[in-house]
Amino acid sequence: MTRVNLVQTNLTAGEVSPRMLGRVDVERYKNGAQELYNFLPLIHGGARSSPALMYRAAAKFSDKKCRLIRFEFSKTEANMLEFGEEYIRFFDLTGAPILESSVPYEIATVYQESELFEIEYVGGADTIFLFHENHPIQRLRRFAADRWVIDEAPLDPVPFDEQGHNPNAELTLSAATVGTGRTFTAGSSSFLPADVGRRIVYNGGTALITEYTSATVVTGTIEIAFSSTSIDAGNWNITGSPKAIASPSEAPNIGEEITILLSTSAIYEAKKTLTDANFLGSDGGRLQFTTAANHGYSIGNIVRISGCEPFEYNGTYETKTDFPDPPDADKILVSYDSNPGSITKLGTVQRIQSTATSDGFRSEDVGSFISINGGLVEITALNSASEIAGTVRQALTSDATAVAGSWTLLSPIWSEANGYPRTGTFFQQRLVVGGSPAYPHTLAASRTGEYLSFEIGLDDDAAFLYDLDVTEYDPILHLTRIKNQLIALTSGNEFTLTGGIETPIAPLNVQVDNPTDYGCNDVRPIRVGNELLFVNRTGRKMRAMGYQFERDSFASPDLTKLSEHITGTGLLDIAYQQESESIVWAVRDDGVMVTMSIDRDEGVVAWARQITPNGGVFESVEVIPNEDGLDEVWCVVKRTIDGSVARYIEAFDEAILVNLHSAVYQSSETATDTWSNLDHLEGETVEIIADGAVLEQQEVVSGAVTLERDAFETVIGLPARGFIKTLNPEIITQMGSVQGRNIRIIESTIRVLETVAMLINDQYVDLRSFGSGLLDQPAPSFTGDVSVTKLGWDNNTFMTIEQANALPIHILAFIMRVESN
Repeated sequence: MTRVNLVQTNLTAGEVSPRMLGRVDVERYKNGAQELYNFLPLIHGGARSSPALMYRAAAKFSDKKCRLIRFEFSKTEANMLEFGEEYIRFFDLTGAPILESSVPYEIATVYQESELFEIEYVGGADTIFLFHENHPIQRLRRFAADRWVIDEAPLDPVPFDEQGHNPNAELTLSAATVGTGRTFTAGSSSFLPADVGRRIVYNGGTALITEYTSATVVTGTIEIAFSSTSIDAGNWNITGSPKAIASPSEAPNIGEEITILLSTSAIYEAKKTLTDANFLGSDGGRLQFTTAANHGYSIGNIVRISGCEPFEYNGTYETKTDFPDPPDADKILVSYDSNPGSITKLGTVQRIQSTATSDGFRSEDVGSFISINGGLVEITALNSASEIAGTVRQALTSDATAVAGSWTLLSPIWSEANGYPRTGTFFQQRLVVGGSPAYPHTLAASRTGEYLSFEIGLDDDAAFLYDLDVTEYDPILHLTRIKNQLIALTSGNEFTLTGGIETPIAPLNVQVDNPTDYGCNDVRPIRVGNELLFVNRTGRKMRAMGYQFERDSFASPDLTKLSEHITGTGLLDIAYQQESESIVWAVRDDGVMVTMSIDRDEGVVAWARQITPNGGVFESVEVIPNEDGLDEVWCVVKRTIDGSVARYIEAFDEAILVNLHSAVYQSSETATDTWSNLDHLEGETVEIIADGAVLEQQEVVSGAVTLERDAFETVIGLPARGFIKTLNPEIITQMGSVQGRNIRIIESTIRVLETVAMLINDQYVDLRSFGSGLLDQPAPSFTGDVSVTKLGWDNNTFMTIEQANALPIHILAFIMRVESN
């Protein structure tokens, strides 16, 4: 016979996987448990029963999910936001809902129930930006506790790129094979003459347009075979920009207006100065211009007016037959639809010889940009299919004509058709966003210090686009940062981006590394210390991305390696509590909450489960600082109350260390036996802590309970229980390991801190000292060792600890005296 004293001093490995039950050789085995729920392992080594989960309010809809998102103005001023279908409600640091006229204050949003857990956000001071691929970037601003405004972020401009044209028409091909003379017929108007020279693309197939027949028919050469001769509307694209000569009317200053004319050929004569302009309303709505000298033009010439103010005077016109009548060597007459008003600035006129205008613009081009002659023009109006009016955003170097291929038509990369960014973050004074459906691998960085400006350029502070080198369709799901690194997480890769050592990122200075290829899912990552914790693409692993000096690179180790079972079939939502304990909280898709006590410097990664009673289901989790500056964990819980589904906003309160859920704390200056404000638990059996003592459980009737005695304060809620089951310890004797052999536990000892009662190996242990009036007094806590004995031999030597009631348990160590045979 061999007798041994064993001690387990901590639970810093948490609940380990059933796959680990035979791995007694692993160092962290001795710090784990087989089961661990409704307890929180602590960094110091022990484990404490979970605090009370306090009721805050009912969600707006009981039959629809909602999500919690924090709005942190500062560590002393923050709000919890309840996002539901097309609304937001607000809570203050005390947990109270913000009210307006005695009802919860709320504002309307664009988000549907199915989109809530796909929302990404980033904030600073009194503003946060919200991202979802189905909606333009939203801006939520706080002006006062009860005054919030949400609107579409006024980006000026939206980032742009050469995208071509996506006709909303079916397309029929005369043949799908490679060859010349193929006919392409659209179901509705889709083509323009300036499309000749552009390409039609669909699903890998490519054709060069060689001839324009009509708005519905073109001829082309198929360069790469198409998969079908019939293509659905919206699935094919005319690539590039119109193939025509583009002629700017002038090259004015930034902010001024010009026109751009498309033609197949053009010779622009020298400009002549205008000295007068008169609107002849009685003569059919015509304008008569006067030149400084004889113009030499004739009837039917094409002339361009530019440089006039108001801008409506400018444009390209044909001189009229009366020109005027009688002829005048310095007068020009052209038709106008309406009177532009009094002219305030006279510009110039020039004749365009041998011109054949080319239709290449579409109504959808308004709001797009033209990059021409080193400048940028925002299209503000469509004068015709061959001419646009626009505002100069970047100065042109000249007003010279630009041949086809030397200018580009740039369209906003985000739209209802293309989708919108699904994620964003702040980095080096830029707003960096990405992951839109049409541009899944593209990052868009705003101008430095101007979060709303995405005007693309090459200057160091200009906005820019950057495409990640992704070999598969792995869209950007999350953007965030660690120290001086911008982090982009896709469904298949992890990227770091920087401008280099002590150099910020810039349009021509982006250095990218792809250190790992694990991939993530939709769950928003969280930062813990110098690491970024993210959920992998299956939702079943949590990885910690951080820089490792010994490897001089980023790595993403698996934090669930010893507890692969803990995430169930996947995680849906995560949040990080930094104070007073470092704990990650995560909602599983089966409604169980799992926690990970973490301190990487001390080697602590301790998982546990948090189970809410009566079949309750956790649906969302978030953390905000409370009035004391400590992080408080908030949850959305779906419950069945009195036979009906309810959804509640609840929060774990570390100041109330009793294991009750959906609980309510109340106090009274005079002792009373009737306690109300329990309507949210109507028909449910609740546990009652009155003046620190455990009273008999009761059913809530008419929103109240009546105690067996008067009390000054109570905590009333659904009873939850914590449970710990240790691992079989490893014992080495002269005969080797005792694993699988019968062992007798002579004595089990638990070292506890401020504990009242518990079950040890199913034996009830009351740590109170008996005396007169004991049951009417608050339960005194006990600190020290408590032991129980167990008879018989068994090949299992684990211990079990269970809460006997809602009062707290704090385990410091497990001590066993065993005998092996």
